[in-house]
Amino acid sequence: MPVGIAESLLDNQYLEMPVQDLRRALAKGCEGPTGCDDGQGIPEFSDGYVRRLLSGRCFVDDNTVYGLDSWRLRNGSRVQMVEGILRDAGRPMHFREVYDELRTSLPEGGRVTPNSVHATLSGADSVLLWDRGTFVYAGVVSIPEALLATIEAWLVDRLSGDVPFVCVTGAFAQFQEDCLRAGVTSETALYTCLRQSAHGGLVYPKYPQVYLADSFESRIPALVALEQYVRDAGREVSMSELTAFALGAICLKDFQFQQSLGQLSGILRTGTGGFVDLALVPVDQVRLEKLKEDVLRMLEREGHIAVTRVFEEKRVSCRMMGVGSPEMLYSLLRERDFDELDLRSYPQISLANRKRRSGESKGVVAEIVSYIRQKAAPVSFDELEDRYVDDLGYNERTVHAAALASLVFRYGQGSVVHAEAIAWSDEKQALLERAALAELQASRESGWIHGLASRLLECAELPDLAGAISWTQTLVCELLTFGKRFRVLGNGRNAFVSIPNEDGIQSLDDIVARTLRMEFGGASDSAAMEERLRELGVIRRRLTAAMLGEGAEVVVTEHLVLMRELCDRAE
Repeated sequence: MPVGIAESLLDNQYLEMPVQDLRRALAKGCEGPTGCDDGQGIPEFSDGYVRRLLSGRCFVDDNTVYGLDSWRLRNGSRVQMVEGILRDAGRPMHFREVYDELRTSLPEGGRVTPNSVHATLSGADSVLLWDRGTFVYAGVVSIPEALLATIEAWLVDRLSGDVPFVCVTGAFAQFQEDCLRAGVTSETALYTCLRQSAHGGLVYPKYPQVYLADSFESRIPALVALEQYVRDAGREVSMSELTAFALGAICLKDFQFQQSLGQLSGILRTGTGGFVDLALVPVDQVRLEKLKEDVLRMLEREGHIAVTRVFEEKRVSCRMMGVGSPEMLYSLLRERDFDELDLRSYPQISLANRKRRSGESKGVVAEIVSYIRQKAAPVSFDELEDRYVDDLGYNERTVHAAALASLVFRYGQGSVVHAEAIAWSDEKQALLERAALAELQASRESGWIHGLASRLLECAELPDLAGAISWTQTLVCELLTFGKRFRVLGNGRNAFVSIPNEDGIQSLDDIVARTLRMEFGGASDSAAMEERLRELGVIRRRLTAAMLGEGAEVVVTEHLVLMRELCDRAE
């Protein structure tokens, strides 16, 4: 009878009671005609007897009996605790559910917080993120391997185009019905399953981005990808082009794209609703400062003013700075981030009361730049965002504004370095430019119309960098454009020309048209032309119409690349 009573008690795996209370429960079960009372009184069960009854079924410690799960919760690690709750549930659970269960099962549960439980779940190897704030025990999930293989092939194909990454949003939308049938109920769950699948050619550094392994350096924030797309174009990019890239190519969600549009750094809006790299606009700082002082005098009289009036009154000054519309002027004033001006809502300009539009001290950007400088080494965007966005609560635009400061240079796809870290100087700039001119001359003698940054990496005349920091192709391109005597063309971030140059090459369209005429007679199949452009260092993978822009000399179709004049004749 005592054994049966013990087994009944242990049906509750979270049993926790003093040994003395267990003795009484066993003794109570022996009372009456159906018990073990033989008329000689209720038996006394010794500690040894109780322990033998419960051996292998529970733990006894400090005169207290614990069920196996109760013992694990009390004495196991925090990871074991939450894993056990998820495993027993056999289903996805929100982290707050796990928190509530933990507090119910563990008297000391009050010492934990929802955030600490979330952190524990995120770090547990046998726990998978299944949706926003929702986790599942890996052992209860069946990974649909055949479906994942199909999705991985789709991702590889998309990434073989000229995109830095693809968001899993696009893959889930493409295969949503199949995913739901397989029990993969969200984009997050799909990302988790793909990461578990561990396809050798793909990298999953942080939800929701997927990269090709052979070209991955570090994660690229969506803002940086959009900004780089505009810079790589080397011309004005229309809203429709940028939208197609953001939503169609890298598969951002619409709200993510809309948020990013208001946070772009180093990019100006144009009068036609397009975007252009600030570096392509010949802004005279003295003239711009004088224009700002004129605006302040207007504001002292009027209180607020529309940028359209400023543009009309200062049209000549604007034109001389390459500013062709009120929208572009407003964008330029915002980009310069003058403390005195409030530029939160186009077209109005008003006094800022010494506050920035984002509510942050302008000193934050300077602090981030100082942080980059003091590292004395390349710093990744991940590190900057972890510190200033996740830990300190600033927005991503602030981080990226610091990454575009005058003495901060791109070092790799997702990293930056300060000029002081590499001990950059006018003398080193002159040495780099001298080597670049020599490379251009050698290229022209070989029949090319541009130089290659990759060749400069092998040049003995390239100046040494401080701190044993190695040269990268990205850094070469950054420093070439820093001196404003060279222009980098195409998204290969390799081909460059001097400014000006005798061939009149100013854009990707120019260099593609020249190559098409010189080497292909004005028309080529896409595969052959793309292979040649990759050899020339102009593109990374594919050539698309969006890369050349509207009204380009070159027309790109599904199978052909040809001069527009040939199309016109055919019509």
